[in-house]
Amino acid sequence: MSEQNVREKKSSMALIWLCWLVYSCSYVGKVNFNANINLLQEYFKISDYSKIGIVSSLFFFSYGIGQVVNGLWCKKYNIKWIVFISMMVSGSINLIIPLLPSFAPIKYLWIVNGFSLSILWPTLIRLLAESLSKEYMAKACVTMGTTVAVGTFFVYGSSALYATFTTFKASFFTGAAVMIGVGLIWICSVSRICEPLTQSERVPDSPKLETTSKAPAPDGKRVIYLVICALAICGVATNLIKDGLGTWVPSIMKNMFGLDNSTSIILTLALPIVAIFGNAFAVLVHKKMNDFVHQ
Repeated sequence: MSEQNVREKKSSMALIWLCWLVYSCSYVGKVNFNANINLLQEYFKISDYSKIGIVSSLFFFSYGIGQVVNGLWCKKYNIKWIVFISMMVSGSINLIIPLLPSFAPIKYLWIVNGFSLSILWPTLIRLLAESLSKEYMAKACVTMGTTVAVGTFFVYGSSALYATFTTFKASFFTGAAVMIGVGLIWICSVSRICEPLTQSERVPDSPKLETTSKAPAPDGKRVIYLVICALAICGVATNLIKDGLGTWVPSIMKNMFGLDNSTSIILTLALPIVAIFGNAFAVLVHKKMNDFVHQ
């Protein structure tokens, strides 16, 4: 292996793990509210579930709309600074929440948090796609597929520990420290990691010859659009169910089965654990079935 290939390998893997670290830790600032929903309800003496549930709903729509907007505009972003700003904003919001005297401002702060964090996924994927060769992009897909499960597991695990001391504040302070700390790691290292990749003279992936390609017929286009719409609806429904379970399972465990806050949160960890196995299964299926359309 040539010296250039060695440098490319080191830089590619370093960039993949840096993006993995950023997105995994973003879940610390993202899921903190859901993981501590019982403790927040007790601390602010909220008896109406709709008042506390509206925060998660507003975050869902803010995050979803933000991903569409940022997905369209991320090509114009300065990746180094926009990711840093996103981490700093979310970290600052997590720092502010345990200092608030009342519950009312949280829903507005969580809207801002949702939109801020929606920047990360499309921007990081853009960076990986622009910086990595096809070989390392495949590794990046597998690695980035574990971020949600790992981040969620960390949040619920630490929250369960803090719940034994009947406090949610430590969880938000931890989220603030992690987000701000990882943001500083990002801003200090991303340029140095990406520099060898921008200087390397990789041979681009050769495009496939389009000898017999034809524009799809109007009926074919309509079918494609319908399939995309159906997949989009399934994606929205899946995330609604996933986020709903993550939000309300601790409350259900406590109120219906009489479990304490710590045990309720620990049992919720089953969801991200199953997700890790689901990601591994998806990778295995992809290796066996490269073309999902024609299979």
